[in-house]
Amino acid sequence: MNLYQLVYVSKFPQPLVPKAFKQLLEHAKLNNMHKDITGIMLKYNEHILQVLEGNRHTIQELFDTIENDNRHINVRKCLFEPLDERRFGKWSMAFLNLDNSKHEQKELLKNLMTQLISKKGEEAEVTTKLLLKEFDQNLSK
Repeated sequence: MNLYQLVYVSKFPQPLVPKAFKQLLEHAKLNNMHKDITGIMLKYNEHILQVLEGNRHTIQELFDTIENDNRHINVRKCLFEPLDERRFGKWSMAFLNLDNSKHEQKELLKNLMTQLISKKGEEAEVTTKLLLKEFDQNLSK
């Protein structure tokens, strides 16, 4: 398989009520399962970061759809690179809500997400890799 990982950040144009957000997440899980895409979504305030893993063409098509989805604004690709193996292979779409959390590792993820929202290019790629490394080391256990 031509395995790739794509990471993007975006913002909701208006706050989603919990029911609407749950529907969005359930739709993403089902869609990803059918397309052999795995990953995780992090939510912090009105921003999300999503990691997508799968066939290069398939995740690029999904990202193109997300860019044109009116539920997302300020969509920005942070990382798109080949993978040797899936990082989030257990989940069609895992979810981690960083809002109102005082957990030490989640605080670090919040800080990294806040930095990532304002960075572009190589700076965004470096910050994204730090965020993924932090997730691997502390929260995926």
